[in-house]
Amino acid sequence: MNSRRELLITIAGATAVASASPLQQATPQQSAPQHHHADAPVKPAIVRKTQFFSGSEFEVLTALVDLIIPRTDTPGASDAGVHILIEERMQRDERIRGMWRDGLARFASVSAGERLSTLTALSRAEDPFFVLLKNSTVEAYYGTFDGLVTELGWHGNVALTEFKGCTHPEHQV
Repeated sequence: MNSRRELLITIAGATAVASASPLQQATPQQSAPQHHHADAPVKPAIVRKTQFFSGSEFEVLTALVDLIIPRTDTPGASDAGVHILIEERMQRDERIRGMWRDGLARFASVSAGERLSTLTALSRAEDPFFVLLKNSTVEAYYGTFDGLVTELGWHGNVALTEFKGCTHPEHQV
């Protein structure tokens, strides 16, 4: 694997189709596999009132999911609304609410510049909050249109007679 993003794509690819909500799935008529480059436009961040997290917790959550899946040549986690999906799941999953609140509180006083190094240290320690954050981010991202269609190129349950791979010259081996 060349990057953390490629590893996440590989992991999520196996479960993304099963976890995608019906409203976010694309049909073959809606899109075809695409390759996006750095100059591709990215939709603006989604803004809405939170139901579970406080405003400051939601800001920290937004920053953390973008550290897990940053914007590159494809949309980042907050572009896809991952922070909103995680927040919506708090209404259904009472058993992890405290873990989210405690974990986000640890980042409240950490500067934006120090958050990545703090996350890295937590990942090495296999911290339960980091595992929850990473898994929730990946699951939510690859269940969205941006993750499933834009990044993975999923275009429905269509059987391919052959797969030639990427045809862009810069991606040839």
